[in-house]
Amino acid sequence: MYPDFIENIQKELEANIDQDYRNTIRDHFQMNVDSFLGVRMPIVRQIATREFDKTKKINEILSICEELLNTGIYEHKIIAFLWAQKCKKDFLPEHFNTFYRWLSEYVNDWSDCDTLCTNVLGEFLFIYLEFAPQMEKWTNSKNKRVRRGAAVSLILGLRRGIFLKTAFNVADKLLDEKEDLVLKASGWMLKEASKSFQKEVFDYLMENKEVMPRITLCYAAEKMPGKMRAEIMK
Repeated sequence: MYPDFIENIQKELEANIDQDYRNTIRDHFQMNVDSFLGVRMPIVRQIATREFDKTKKINEILSICEELLNTGIYEHKIIAFLWAQKCKKDFLPEHFNTFYRWLSEYVNDWSDCDTLCTNVLGEFLFIYLEFAPQMEKWTNSKNKRVRRGAAVSLILGLRRGIFLKTAFNVADKLLDEKEDLVLKASGWMLKEASKSFQKEVFDYLMENKEVMPRITLCYAAEKMPGKMRAEIMK
């Protein structure tokens, strides 16, 4: 439906491929780069901003995003998620299912998971607070990206001073998690919560430190004051 449009974006991306950067991402982050062109993120963001059509309605934008996602190209996915975020003022409750499907079907690494969940789902949950408890259900998913998304999607709200109870419930459900990237996400979520709710998170970590995976605990305590962090980690 939009082949010319996507072809133009692809040409812009191809003109900015950095093979050294692609190799660094592969080697340093141990990411599968088969679908990664190797365009640096500031340039991807510039292209996304430049090509975004403010005259289009949200459902048309999301339809174009779907076509970008269908290509499987990493940079296309990032552009799709950035465009969806630009439509946040027009989000409707029914878009939750769209964004969940994107997470389930199109996300295949931690990086695109975090872009979708912090930028799109995070904004959605901040607008429609009643959907936040859904993150607790996501922790039961067989898809590890969905389980990571359960934690990461709450981060924007936590930075704005909400979702603490839900975050603790999600962290509870991930105590038996085995995947490192999900455990790190749980710790990241709690670390962000600690910036607004230091005492509450400290108390939670002290209560659960004997059963919490060490990697989650380390991430969660990272921004605590020295004495509090030492108490948590001992």
